[in-house]
Amino acid sequence: MKQHRNRLLSAVAVLLWLLAATASFAQQPPRGPQQTPEQRAQHMTEKMVNGLGLNDKQAQAVEEINLRYAQKIDEARRNPNASRTQKFDRIEELFRQKDNELKGVLTKEQFDRFKVKQDEKLNNMRNKMHQRAQNAPPPDQRAHNQSERMQQRLNLTPEQQQKAEQINLKYAKQAEELRNRQKDANRQDA
Repeated sequence: MKQHRNRLLSAVAVLLWLLAATASFAQQPPRGPQQTPEQRAQHMTEKMVNGLGLNDKQAQAVEEINLRYAQKIDEARRNPNASRTQKFDRIEELFRQKDNELKGVLTKEQFDRFKVKQDEKLNNMRNKMHQRAQNAPPPDQRAHNQSERMQQRLNLTPEQQQKAEQINLKYAKQAEELRNRQKDANRQDA
């Protein structure tokens, strides 16, 4: 039962993240090309070297681990044969594997600090998602807004826009339903 609840929580978090990302993408101009796995790994390594006080040997090992997993995560995200849930599960597994490898390179104190920083980032992301969900317009308004953006970008016919709005409304209502279930589950746990 608890595993099912955790899986539901994970699915809700991913869904909320996707909705928030879609909404923020629609409101912001494009930011240029995405970082490559190599750039992401280098950035992560620099943050870890500075934040955890890694020595040269640790820095080199961490850089190799970060690069290897950035590439694997990139592959998982781009896998056209995997569903979103399968991608999420694969990426989650890769993060666990990466953490296990980092344990072998970092001291206990460094790894504990790393996990605290990771948890802080995750909590910040959850808080932002929660705030966005609290401030989100009702499903019919979200569906309408998204359909208008699609019309502007894709030059849809009125019939296509109407169908798009129906589809958007269907998924907006499902997302609202998931959020409400999550709220109910949180109330029951409290």
